[in-house]
Amino acid sequence: MQSQPDKSFKFISENFLLFDNIQNMDVPSVNDEWIIILQCEQGRFNVEFNGKHHSLVPNDMLLCSPKTIVEQSMMSPDFRGRAIGISERLTKEIFPNSAKIWRQAFYIHQQCKVSLPEELIADLDIDWEYLKCRLVECDNEYHMDMMRCLIQSLLYRISHTLDKLIGRIEAPETMQSRDVLTNAFFDLLASTSPKPRTVTWYADKLNKTPKYLSTVVKQTSGKPASEWIQKAVTTEIANYLKNSPKTIKEICNDLDFPSLSFFGRYVREHLGVSPTEYRKQKRSLPQ
Repeated sequence: MQSQPDKSFKFISENFLLFDNIQNMDVPSVNDEWIIILQCEQGRFNVEFNGKHHSLVPNDMLLCSPKTIVEQSMMSPDFRGRAIGISERLTKEIFPNSAKIWRQAFYIHQQCKVSLPEELIADLDIDWEYLKCRLVECDNEYHMDMMRCLIQSLLYRISHTLDKLIGRIEAPETMQSRDVLTNAFFDLLASTSPKPRTVTWYADKLNKTPKYLSTVVKQTSGKPASEWIQKAVTTEIANYLKNSPKTIKEICNDLDFPSLSFFGRYVREHLGVSPTEYRKQKRSLPQ
């Protein structure tokens, strides 16, 4: 006889959390650092994100990006749902900086909710139960590496589904011109390396004025183009400092900074410490 899943299961760590029962989860009023994925299994869940109301029914998945303001939530008496939370830091480490990811970030900011097909729900059930089993194996010396791989696999599966849904919803014939431009900006931002740091560079490539591009990107994604660029550049720098064997000077040259002093000021402004200190801090963290 097959045992029933443990719906009281929960796991909380510095960079990852998992709840089999959302009713056991305290949703913060302001989500600063986490990507939260909620899935409704039964009943109804009503929530208001950034002033926009969302109602979840079975098979719906809600994606809550960082900086989201949760104003109110309410569950039906028969509600059952589960949640995964991944810190921004962990997501940047295990999820590649691809054009699809930037488009999905834009889509999530706009839509928040997606309805999942039955076949994906069945696959997620398998991944979910396996992940729970492995989460408690803390005595395994490869535990952290295993968790990264399993979480990455789950994110890839969700990403694949989102990409298909985005393709249907944002078909070229139904997209507005500003959405097309914003997607082109994200594709360009993700595919270019090293990443130019000015809006003017991207605007020239897209045959728009910097002011127009900034206005459209802010209208459709909630953030100006300069903020998305700064975030992408900072991520690129952080990845180099943590993972590249090159010297700070070589990284500075590879990323097209005019001088080592300018690179140092940029890193201090956006990462809080000098390039050398950031590299030392990240390489001393347990993997």
